[in-house]
Amino acid sequence: MSADVSVIIPYFNALATIGRSIESVIAQTMAVRELVIVDDASSDPDALARLVDSYRGSLNILLISLEINRGPSNARNVGVANAVSSYVAFLDSDDVWHPDKVRVQYGYMQHNPVRLTAHGYIADLQQRPFSIEKNLLARSIGRRRFIYGNPIFTPTVMVRREGFRAFDDRYRRMEDYLCWYENLQNGNHTLLSLDLAGGFKPAIGESGLTASVRLMHEGYLDVLRGLRKERKMPLPEYLLAFTCETIKFPIRSFLVFFRKSFL
Repeated sequence: MSADVSVIIPYFNALATIGRSIESVIAQTMAVRELVIVDDASSDPDALARLVDSYRGSLNILLISLEINRGPSNARNVGVANAVSSYVAFLDSDDVWHPDKVRVQYGYMQHNPVRLTAHGYIADLQQRPFSIEKNLLARSIGRRRFIYGNPIFTPTVMVRREGFRAFDDRYRRMEDYLCWYENLQNGNHTLLSLDLAGGFKPAIGESGLTASVRLMHEGYLDVLRGLRKERKMPLPEYLLAFTCETIKFPIRSFLVFFRKSFL
């Protein structure tokens, strides 16, 4: 039995890591219907095409090449628009999944009326490898809980494709927060208790867009201002989210300083 799931990977100059991402999809105990890789105008598309071709015997892969780099939001939207499955799951080109991720998450969504689910994420699998020994628990994430602290990492998300509100490609930072917030219009999200996705670097203060805590902070505030300006976020929610972020920013900055200075 296979899952009616399309996996979306946005790609940009990540040839060194995307192979293990693809292999983690192939290794799923419940196979997916397809993998859609969107090349966001990378510098060596031929090398990516050759790598993808080497996996075609193990997985149905659609490779889409874009001519202009417009960021991961647009790339994910292109992937969703070209997906053929009823469900979509997101994976980044430097992250991997636990082999049981699709079986557990897809199975839960098949038996429960929820439109978006997420689960735990391990930032550095070299320090803490996957383990799936505990029982599956699920808790609802409503608007207020989401604003207090967004617990959703993009490589953990699976959604029903019908009615999904796309990523806003005007933003290149915190676009995922904006997307999950707007999809709360479809009902509460559900967080599953198991850690079924992970990466190979600390979440704060290392490479990638999260390398600059200040840029992440400013991007988050830009998203909040945009939501308020467009009247998508009520004033009480905006004030709550703004206050929470103002408190969290110096804490994140201290953690980065501590890690770099003493670890």
